[in-house]
Parts: sequence; C-alpha cells; structure tokens
Amino acid sequence: MVKPNIIRTSENPLQTIEVDVYDEYGEKLTKQIACERPLTVMLNWKEIVTLMTLGSRPDPLVLGYLKNQGFLSDPAAIESLIIDWETHSAAVITKENTDFLEEALKKKTVTSGCGQGTMYGNVMKQLEAIRSHKRHLNNLRFMQHLRH
Repeated sequence: MVKPNIIRTSENPLQTIEVDVYDEYGEKLTKQIACERPLTVMLNWKEIVTLMTLGSRPDPLVLGYLKNQGFLSDPAAIESLIIDWETHSAAVITKENTDFLEEALKKKTVTSGCGQGTMYGNVMKQLEAIRSHKRHLNNLRFMQHLRH
C-alpha cells in the first residue's frame, strides 16, 4: 500500500495542560488534565470540518474521518497530508476528483450523543438503504416462515 507523504510543520501539541485546583480542604494543588484542540480539516484546500482532538495521532484521525464520511475512497490517490499545529489545520491533497464537495457540504446532519457529530452528504440516505434491505430480507423470511 502506498503511504501518503506526511508533512508536519510543527510538533504535535501536548496532550495535557497544567491547572491549579483546590481539594476538599481548600488546599491548592497543581494537576494535569486532558486538553482537546481544534484541527480544521481541508481536502484539496476546501474546508470540510473542524475536529476536536488531543492531537496525539492526527494522521489516522483525519484520514479516517474523510474515509468514513465518503470523501476519500482510494488510499493510493492521497498525495500528502500536511499537519500544522500553529494554524490548527490538516490539509489532505489527493488525486481523486473532489468536484462533488460543494454539493456534499450543503447537506449536513448533526448527531447527538457524547459530544456532537456531523455527517455530510447522503450518509443518512445510505443508512436507510441498508435498513430497507434488511427490512426486505426480514419480510422475506417472515413470508417463508408462513408458507411452512
């Protein structure tokens, strides 16, 4: 498998920051806490989304997100991934046709749960097709059961 050229313009940020807290006795303590940072993802210089991350492994986060959302399909077409923590951005350059991005980014679905998520394009329509197929199979099994 061809790996994309990964360019880092700055080091990954620290995953924790130091904060002052007070215990139950009013004593001041210094503790380390996790620190999420924004990382704006661009595909062929078109802004897609800003992800929140600890920043330890931005490459698989960015590439996995773009694949999961249907923006990338051919790993061999990825030319480079540029991670820049000074600007909190990640740019993926690919040979794949990305003319569909404008249309896909118009349709956005915000999900709930632990944090919010965002899905673009026709992801929900694709999920409905899976459910419809499953429903159809269940109906067939039900009808076959009635015949016996």
